[in-house]
Amino acid sequence: MGVQWRDWSRAAFLQAKRGNKPILLHITGTWCVLGHEMEQRTYNDPVVANLINKHVVAIKVDTDKRPDINQRYNQGGWPSTVLLDHDGSVLDGGLFIPPEMMAKRVQVAVDKVKGGSRKPLETLAFTGMRLGHGELAPATVDKIASLLRTSFDSTYGGFGSEPKFPHPDALEFCLRLHARTCGLQTTKQKPVMRSPYLSMVEKSITGMKRGLLDTRGGWFRYSISRDWREPHREKLLDTNAALLRMLSLTYQQTKKKQHLDLARKTATYLLRNLADPDGGLYAGQITAQQKKAQVDTRIFVDKNGHALVAFLDYFTASKDRRARRAVLQAFERLETAYNKKRGFAHYIEGKRVVHLGWLPDSVAMGRAYVALYQALERGAALRKAQEIAEIVETNFLERGGGFLDRIGQKDDVGKLEQQQTVFSLNVQAAQFYLDLFDATGDAPDHALAKLALESVKGVYRIQGVLGAGFGIAVDRLVNKAVSW
Repeated sequence: MGVQWRDWSRAAFLQAKRGNKPILLHITGTWCVLGHEMEQRTYNDPVVANLINKHVVAIKVDTDKRPDINQRYNQGGWPSTVLLDHDGSVLDGGLFIPPEMMAKRVQVAVDKVKGGSRKPLETLAFTGMRLGHGELAPATVDKIASLLRTSFDSTYGGFGSEPKFPHPDALEFCLRLHARTCGLQTTKQKPVMRSPYLSMVEKSITGMKRGLLDTRGGWFRYSISRDWREPHREKLLDTNAALLRMLSLTYQQTKKKQHLDLARKTATYLLRNLADPDGGLYAGQITAQQKKAQVDTRIFVDKNGHALVAFLDYFTASKDRRARRAVLQAFERLETAYNKKRGFAHYIEGKRVVHLGWLPDSVAMGRAYVALYQALERGAALRKAQEIAEIVETNFLERGGGFLDRIGQKDDVGKLEQQQTVFSLNVQAAQFYLDLFDATGDAPDHALAKLALESVKGVYRIQGVLGAGFGIAVDRLVNKAVSW
């Protein structure tokens, strides 16, 4: 029969409390191959399923629908398997767990709760609270640049070892460093001046092309091997949009046709496979060998906001009118998810518009409206971005700190009862206000960007390659603007 799953709710937590039971939290995604495998192998195992159904309250969470829960309970990847006390504190956690081990760990959690010997663990999900010291200065940019040089894979491109992710923010940061070193390449005839940073970008593109670029179109999310040759089969909107932007910016830096050709292939894949006829882009595809791809037709607002910025960068580079039409249609569709008090909803599924009060939804769309203003010179888009900025400041700005990740709800439970100052989300907010500052020169926008970065500046040192976005934002804040 398998595990009987419940949705995340206060009622589920109350059931666990009344029955003195632990909670099993299964965080996965429609695209998560290992998540599907664990559901088939582990949660359909008769011993495991019987144990859980009798003695545990089992909750399944879609990571894309509920990024706020994922932020608080993710154990370092997907699927995340978390055993909780009925107050939401973590008793045990891991990723993929086979049946025999799962039965043992569930029984330990049951015994802990029944016996009253609870020793909660801290979840590995990192909030980005104010740790240590940091500064917003050119020296910070230099330190992150040094980290990227150290972690760069000079053999295959990319950063680190297996599993290998594209890290588009790190590549964009390298492009900015190259632009500072060598300046913008403005003509096809002018030889491209080389820098170590441009070499890192182009080596990475070459490596990723060999392994992550599907012959049927689109980029896979990551490879389990260092040489990019063993990709996982999911092709997601956020991965492809980020690579579309990076490729477009690389072309604008170098004027090399091969980069624009790759950008065009990526844009074509997105428009052919993930574009909704009524506007907006679907969440992604899962492509199995020799099987028809399954499409996740939900339209996530934050992911679409990032995609719109990418398409506008691509349009600036290519003048591809297909991209322009798709962008304008997507803005029209996403406008249906906008509320003048709360900002943007989190996703559209069929005719349902679902609000979550999640900071990245409004921030990503705010950046998209600034990009629309810059690419197509639409004054109304800038005014809309400024309106969104006011909503973000009103709903998410913490007094004396940075931006909180979500709007609190009356039925919040577990770790949702506390809002968080998240490193990556404050970097995104800073980028939005820096976009506005670049467009208008308004000092308050620059001040809000600085406030967002100040709130998490002590954390970037432990982020590794994932700190590259912070490097971009600090570079924009303290250094002379770079022209793409």
